[in-house]
Amino acid sequence: MKKVFILSMVSIILFSCDKTCNVTDVDQTIPKINLIGNWRLIEVLNDPGDGSGVFRPVDSEKTITFYTDGIVGSNGSLCGIQMESAPPSNGTYSISDSTITAFNCYGNDSLRFRFNIVDSKLIISYVCVEECPAKLMKVE
Repeated sequence: MKKVFILSMVSIILFSCDKTCNVTDVDQTIPKINLIGNWRLIEVLNDPGDGSGVFRPVDSEKTITFYTDGIVGSNGSLCGIQMESAPPSNGTYSISDSTITAFNCYGNDSLRFRFNIVDSKLIISYVCVEECPAKLMKVE
């Protein structure tokens, strides 16, 4: 009797969903930001170490480019929050774990940073003593 009840409940759940609750339909309503392309540095977070920091606009030509093959490049350093647009650098990125691995950083072979997209802006969280993220905007 238990098996019949469980089988009935599973059947009801599986077959009660109409076309409006199709997973692919739901996925299409969620806006997706394409990481591939050029992103320009627009803001950095200045925090004195007490958590009171806020993002401040910067005047910078630094860009970061994400390629389809998992390579990321920049006209400046990928290793930190520097705003200068030289010297160029490169690395790799992973969408699955939201990380960038920059090569040849400060005498290390590589450094890994986390990134996420918030309100259509790319936020890269660099490794610092205190929080020091950079905010980039997609360049079309």
